[in-house]
Amino acid sequence: MPDAIPDLMSVNLHRIFNERNRRRRAAAIRAMYAKDCFFADESESVSGWGGVSDKVDRLHAAHPGFVFQPSGPALAHHGLACQRWTFGPPDASDVITGIDVAIFEKASIKALYVFIDRDVDANRARG
Repeated sequence: MPDAIPDLMSVNLHRIFNERNRRRRAAAIRAMYAKDCFFADESESVSGWGGVSDKVDRLHAAHPGFVFQPSGPALAHHGLACQRWTFGPPDASDVITGIDVAIFEKASIKALYVFIDRDVDANRARG
């Protein structure tokens, strides 16, 4: 299972945070997240499958057409994992950069914490 956790971090970006179809996203969230999961970034925290899906909807509304891409391999040990990422238009996906840190429990994401880089040049589109 430890080898699978880094793969799940990339899958989380693609199947959940890049997914615009709510039904497909909901199925992916149920498959990957604990029912009582927790998500936090600098602007808010949400709980449960519905809270995660609603957060993704808000991201898509605020940044139409943006996509997440993993930036290097995920790292994991002892039920923790981290994945660097870029977020932006498909032709310039490094507009916003950051890192996800996840706590896994029984091969599911129990909590996901998002940290956005403060580099002014890398995140100039954020305003």
